[in-house]
Amino acid sequence: TACALPNVSTTNEAVFAMSVLDAFSKEFAAMGTHLQSFKTLGGDINARRYSCSYGDYVWTDSFKVNENHGRIEELWKSVEELATEKRAILKDHIERTALQDKVRLWVKQHKDGADKISAWMAGKQKYLTTKEVIACVADAELQLSLLVAYSQEFRDENTGSFETLKKQGADIHSAEHSGRTQ
Repeated sequence: TACALPNVSTTNEAVFAMSVLDAFSKEFAAMGTHLQSFKTLGGDINARRYSCSYGDYVWTDSFKVNENHGRIEELWKSVEELATEKRAILKDHIERTALQDKVRLWVKQHKDGADKISAWMAGKQKYLTTKEVIACVADAELQLSLLVAYSQEFRDENTGSFETLKKQGADIHSAEHSGRTQ
């Protein structure tokens, strides 16, 4: 029997499902004591004998006790296997949804960065398309110094924010989850 796959779509849901499994695992481990008591009782029943000068008694149906032991041990093993499989699935869900959360944050940061650069470029485009009125040499020198400052700012922006934005975009595209496949 395959374990029931949890329906999780967020990291919090996956972590919660894992905590439920952890609680189950603790309860299951505690049941180990009961299982041992169950087996001991079965052994005591199978070993029960009474003998005296008036008669003897021996439990003759040890098959039922042994059958119960076999059935319980099979169930126990099956539950252990299912818990192990579910733990692996939940671990994968946690890793995958954490990556999804991380990528969503990167996408938001990427969009915010793109918006900031676009706004900066729109302002610079307006500057570059404005025809300046030059009435004297001082006006021309002022406009040339503004153009030099713009050129430096453009280089700084291109090597700073824009390169960061391109790297972020590459990180988003290369992010992958290589865990369990279903």
